[in-house]
Amino acid sequence: MRYFSLLSALCGAALVTGACGESFKSSAGNDNPGGGGDGQGGDTGQGGDDPTCVDDDQDGVTDCDGDCDETDPTTYPGAPEICGDGVDNACGENPDPEDTCLGIGTFVSAAIGDDSNPGTTAEPLRTIKAGMTNAATLGMMQPVFVAEGQYDEDITLVEGVDLWGGYSCVDKTDCSWTRDWTTYISTIGCQDNDGIVAGDEITAETTIDGFTVIGHSGNPGNGNHLSAFFIQGTPRIINNHVSGGDAQGCTSCSTRAIVVTGLPSAVERTLIEGNVIEGGSSGVSVSNGIEVSNGGTADILANEITGGDGTWSHAITLSANAGQVSVIENDVHAGSCGSSTGTGTTGAIRIGHSIAPLIDRNRINADSNLVGSCSSYAGNWWNTGIESEGSAAIVTNNVIYGVPAPRSAAVLLADCEGTCQPSQVELINNTLDGSGVTSSVSAAVVFKTFKQGQNIQVGKVANNILLGGVSATSYGGLEDVSTATGVGVVGSTAEPKTFDNNDIWGATVLYRAWDGTQDQLFLDIAAVNSGVNGANENISADPALDATLHLTAGSPCIDKGTSSGNPPTWDIDGDGRPQGVEVDIGADEAR
Repeated sequence: MRYFSLLSALCGAALVTGACGESFKSSAGNDNPGGGGDGQGGDTGQGGDDPTCVDDDQDGVTDCDGDCDETDPTTYPGAPEICGDGVDNACGENPDPEDTCLGIGTFVSAAIGDDSNPGTTAEPLRTIKAGMTNAATLGMMQPVFVAEGQYDEDITLVEGVDLWGGYSCVDKTDCSWTRDWTTYISTIGCQDNDGIVAGDEITAETTIDGFTVIGHSGNPGNGNHLSAFFIQGTPRIINNHVSGGDAQGCTSCSTRAIVVTGLPSAVERTLIEGNVIEGGSSGVSVSNGIEVSNGGTADILANEITGGDGTWSHAITLSANAGQVSVIENDVHAGSCGSSTGTGTTGAIRIGHSIAPLIDRNRINADSNLVGSCSSYAGNWWNTGIESEGSAAIVTNNVIYGVPAPRSAAVLLADCEGTCQPSQVELINNTLDGSGVTSSVSAAVVFKTFKQGQNIQVGKVANNILLGGVSATSYGGLEDVSTATGVGVVGSTAEPKTFDNNDIWGATVLYRAWDGTQDQLFLDIAAVNSGVNGANENISADPALDATLHLTAGSPCIDKGTSSGNPPTWDIDGDGRPQGVEVDIGADEAR
């Protein structure tokens, strides 16, 4: 099961003859007028159960209840007026009433529009800014409807004014205002370093949906940054294609497709759902797809997110001072490190210290065609699927690969190189593959400290399938307490707090431990269960996965997990756990 916005389910045909009900907000605050619930226009009980009544437009109001147009879900008794469409949405006798619509609308077309026009479907405006001005003048939570075309504008969102892209209007002979954001491309070309800005007053009452947004490229100045979205409030960013710009000619600069920052005490979170998000290029510094920092909060749901090209590149970066974040049911792919000098790395998700995000039911580096490359690595770092530095992340039900690069790890659990909360990660019920390249080393999970004299326990590791990867030397688990030359740091250790009921398979070494003075290589599962801190009931057997990494009948992972350590109550597909007498090992619960 995946998360989808109501918009995805309802949008499609023409604005006047079957557009999206969610696009229009009633004064009562119902996001789907005509969909029943608390808004006007729901089932009145005056024929809703009569089989002779019809609700062809699925707006929740039948013809028996007075719906005057069963082809248009925005039209029914009491519906909010859409100014400028020339339709009496409330099924009265006064389309676009002058006392409320003021003779203006919020329709925008780059092809045929003019900002001196009233903004109706017949005479649209030229720019999105002009559409937002009309919407603010109307003051009725009117959305701005944006047709296909190129819009090179600096945009600051206005509370309560939605932006909806993807409408058909290429010329006056072909201007149906049919909506399909995958066909009728509305492109916003950002003109400054911040891109589209949502200030701290913006809430979930404001949505931007159905656009292609391209971040500004250029030199932001040394130490500065580029972004396609700069979010300080909590808007909804849905069904967009967002690309970060390219940072050029600067040092210690970065590029991000979406930045979420500020409002650490916000009750709401920024919603980022159903988008395709790509990092830009910053060959000398940082490139991220999504970056959450400085108290920013976000729900990141059902997106396709790919890192860009930078010395340090990640699809998602959750900084140490981020607020509450969930990352659920996304396809996330590492970008490229863009460096052959040994000074950079790439990864899919990077998590800073002292934060506790939920990372659940994602596919991470699972599509090799979308994963970037990195010909080297920085010092004693790793190229990763997930990298956690002293966090308390909950990581469950994910399929996670490393990177086809040297020193590749599906998951790296590390300390934070300073005075911060100790790592309390829960890595439970995932399927991990170290990936890598044959000429180097790979591991399903790596435990690491960077501080000489520091002994750390980085969290609970249970019910995971741990596949070593394709490297000539591969590990199921690896305690890496080393310098840049690979020499172990005497006196320091890094290990799991518990290591229970995992299946280690396809590794040349099941587990490499470091006791503070020397390596210990565990080549059989008995050695792992007796020699690894907190180890209990781990197995080493072919997990019998199919091509989609689901368990097949007879898999040794079925019913072999443990219920201790708070395992999830569902699997990567949303199926309940357990299906049998005990939870299964891995991201999938066999049915």
